[in-house]
Amino acid sequence: MHIPRQRPNNRNAPPDKAISSWVNGGLDAPASVSDCAENNTSAYPGREKLNNPSENYGIARVMKSSLAYGCFPLERVRPAGLAWGGSNRGRRDGANAAAGLPLAFHEFERQGWQNAAETYQDYWADLTQQSVEPMLDALAVNFGSELLDVACGPGHVAAAAAKRGARAAGVDFSDVMIGIAAQLHPMAEFREGDAEHLPFAANRFSAIAINYGIHHLNQPMRALREARRVLRPGGRAAFTVWATTDVTKGGSIVYDAMKQHGTLQVPLPPAPPLWRLDKCADACRVLREAGFEEPDAVHVAQTWRLASADDFFRAFYDGSVRTKALLRAQTAPALTAIRRTINASLKSYEHAGRIEIPMAAVLVSARKPRAGY
Repeated sequence: MHIPRQRPNNRNAPPDKAISSWVNGGLDAPASVSDCAENNTSAYPGREKLNNPSENYGIARVMKSSLAYGCFPLERVRPAGLAWGGSNRGRRDGANAAAGLPLAFHEFERQGWQNAAETYQDYWADLTQQSVEPMLDALAVNFGSELLDVACGPGHVAAAAAKRGARAAGVDFSDVMIGIAAQLHPMAEFREGDAEHLPFAANRFSAIAINYGIHHLNQPMRALREARRVLRPGGRAAFTVWATTDVTKGGSIVYDAMKQHGTLQVPLPPAPPLWRLDKCADACRVLREAGFEEPDAVHVAQTWRLASADDFFRAFYDGSVRTKALLRAQTAPALTAIRRTINASLKSYEHAGRIEIPMAAVLVSARKPRAGY
């Protein structure tokens, strides 16, 4: 499937028309731009460290499977001192660095998804959509819900919510992803924006979804606190991450091959560990730390179905960001050996001429307290 790289049709609309009427809804704007982002008058804190949990919050339960964007269009809402701009990226990054913001990994991921958006849709979308309905169930999304799909990628969560009768919107820092989402899912609203600095007023959404986005963020705890801020009291937030590698075989196949024949010591921007939230207890704990209550996590069994071993390799080599950078940093002989080992490992997952790999997810959800936030 090839999706032309284009921006959504409303991207070039005048600022006061760039968001549809149901989104603006005539609701009052925040008193100032600073109301649209938490703690934005000073340099943002560094990356939070995640320690091993000392508690297990009771995670064994089995799950059954008028909105406002902050009243300003995205282009007019930014934290104080944070420079945004399309073609002015070098000067913008210099201003951000001067403000003390850790941008290297953020920009690495953003640019990576600009380049990998189409390939992601081709190879990963069928897999990552398997978590969507369980996530919407956990969020209790139904007719009349107002959902924000954060780090929305191709927009599949927002689209599924709209099919349930919800008013759904998505935000992603890749305008290429936003163009794909807007083309695929015209029933939802999509805007370019940053999960860590959401350009929306407080208490605007009844549900927040982050489907496989949290591990791509430079400051994941900040994104969760931003989700809490824009969520209404009593509303629910949920995110998915890949589970441990014993039940998520795709990642272990690639990384084991790199460890055997290549190297993981590649100069990449400092980043949160890729699998730091692959256990249910860890995922529940970070939602508590972000100010949510009653977190609940489950495993979602999923199967990644691909036409060939070549498709499997291409999914990582062309359709990811961090793993793509690692693979492309290998020497030619190492990459040949890595690919040979990957192909051999995939033999045990061949069924009827196709590759079928277990790729379980952790799905965690929680509620914003009804009072006190």
